[in-house]
Amino acid sequence: YMRAHVTRFEGDPGSKPADVYEIKVEGIPRPQGSKTLGMAKSGRVYMREANKYLYEWRKKVNLAAVLYCRSRGFRPTNRPVSLSVVFVLPRPGRPRYREPGTKPDLSKLVRAVEDALTGVFYRDDALIVYTSSEKVYEKAGVQPCVFICVTNARPR
Repeated sequence: YMRAHVTRFEGDPGSKPADVYEIKVEGIPRPQGSKTLGMAKSGRVYMREANKYLYEWRKKVNLAAVLYCRSRGFRPTNRPVSLSVVFVLPRPGRPRYREPGTKPDLSKLVRAVEDALTGVFYRDDALIVYTSSEKVYEKAGVQPCVFICVTNARPR
């Protein structure tokens, strides 16, 4: 999936190729963004993530990224980066559309990955200057997962 969907950015002709970091994280991608209200025993009202699986998903993405970066001696950058992600979602028994044009929202899936990678590939997710993202249904041989590619930002 990823090789066909990722644009690799390089500098001017003759410059060295862009740094490209690609990882695959297996599991059902989970969205981040929807909140729900809760009430503590003290009566204090608080907000929490509506998706109860989000914490484990972000932890899994973060751990995969940390292990990848440590094995290559990479430290978080303070420079602008590009982020490309392809989410492979479970195919429902009878899909409504050929593409996964249903929940979860693509932007909320991306937000969870961006936050999980903060402090690993980049110091702050504000350093992401270009994002490419896509949702696809699983196919034979490819279980639900996310393919992530982080590159240095395209020079102007």
